[in-house]
Amino acid sequence: MGMRSSQEPLRITSIDDAIHLLPHLLGFQPEESLVTLIVGPPGCSAEGLVARMDLLPLSTRAGFLAGPGAIETAYPSCDMLMVVFSQDVHQGLTILRNGLPLLTRSRVLEAVVTDQVMWLSLIHISEPTRPLYISY
Repeated sequence: MGMRSSQEPLRITSIDDAIHLLPHLLGFQPEESLVTLIVGPPGCSAEGLVARMDLLPLSTRAGFLAGPGAIETAYPSCDMLMVVFSQDVHQGLTILRNGLPLLTRSRVLEAVVTDQVMWLSLIHISEPTRPLYISY
């Protein structure tokens, strides 16, 4: 019996999927963190990249540019999913609301804040979207 040379890609079909999957990809439950997942476009060399950043430093312009902005600089024109894991939902939404306009070369498909009980979206895409497939 041979080993498979490739794995089936992960399929993310909802924000709930992403919220539950990201801690497994990181290997721990993020707290007071922004987790960014690069999900495309298809063929993107960084597809599947997961980055966790402490939330508080992202509350400044310089901090947001040093975190998600650095990902955007390294991988321009990428599609990202951003999830803030925080007990302070208001602070998480404020950080996203202030920081997302600073990202000008990438596309944030969705940005949400979760306290692990519920989640709130800052961006809600009303058009039908394709399921996201991430290979690991």
